[in-house]
Amino acid sequence: NTANNNATLKQSKEYDKAQNSYDELNKAH
Repeated sequence: NTANNNATLKQSKEYDKAQNSYDELNKAH
């Protein structure tokens, strides 16, 4: 269960990073 929570947390962080990169790309154009 803890491992599952950690995996979800990691996915959320990766998603946030992807969103930030996407936002930066949109701002650049």
